[in-house]
Amino acid sequence: MRPSTTLEGANLSFRYTPQGPWAVRDISVTVDPGIILAVLGPNGSGKSSLLRLLSGALSPDEGIVSLGGRPLPAIPDRERARRIGVVPQSEPSPFPISVRELVGMGRYPHLGTWRGLGARDHEAMDRAMRRCSVQHFADRDMGNLSGGEAQRVRVARALAQEPEILLLDEPATGLDLRHQMELHTLLRSLAHEGMGILLITHDLNLASRFADRLLLLNEGQNTAKGTPADVVRDSLLEGVYQWPVRVVEHPGPGPDTRAPQAIPLARRQGP
Repeated sequence: MRPSTTLEGANLSFRYTPQGPWAVRDISVTVDPGIILAVLGPNGSGKSSLLRLLSGALSPDEGIVSLGGRPLPAIPDRERARRIGVVPQSEPSPFPISVRELVGMGRYPHLGTWRGLGARDHEAMDRAMRRCSVQHFADRDMGNLSGGEAQRVRVARALAQEPEILLLDEPATGLDLRHQMELHTLLRSLAHEGMGILLITHDLNLASRFADRLLLLNEGQNTAKGTPADVVRDSLLEGVYQWPVRVVEHPGPGPDTRAPQAIPLARRQGP
């Protein structure tokens, strides 16, 4: 029987220094198979810290993270790396490496000691590169790519892991309109295939169109969570972002017809 793939954070709190402010305060979240959860909020609201807690990169001061009911620290690193894929917003490239080589790093958790990449690994790599539209520059050096191209390669590396859970930190950064839409359509397809996805984003409107659930953070705390209709409301967003908005329905066509969309308004001047 396949183990449960639900990733859960229960009552998570974390701060970077003992007497410093809480980066995350008493947040509970679940990443379920087949669901896209989008985490939203202003800069400094705790979004990236929450992702790092869920991935195991940070240890909570309070609360617990579990995968399939097992505490995350109790899961061996190799198993965790096979089951949870992480796409950072950016990362340094300290040495020359090709796109194909970077994507191949996603297969490392599946390799035994001294075993090189085999046919199965190359199939997974090629499939991941095709899905992220990077196969046509597979032999280029990562240092010669644009920011948006490099971001798509990082998504491909995570997909090459064939994870059950995918955590993405602002993956659309640097992507043009077409590739933003292709990425979110890909995430929707992955969710339909059963993958659980947590997406950190600043784009309220794309999150509302593609995510099943939203979690809105402010100053490290949960301000609202639920469906897009529950969260994308003008009075709620204005309080969090401190800016006037108007919420309208997406005109369609498509499956996201009538999804709530937030339009920032001009702030009234004068008395």
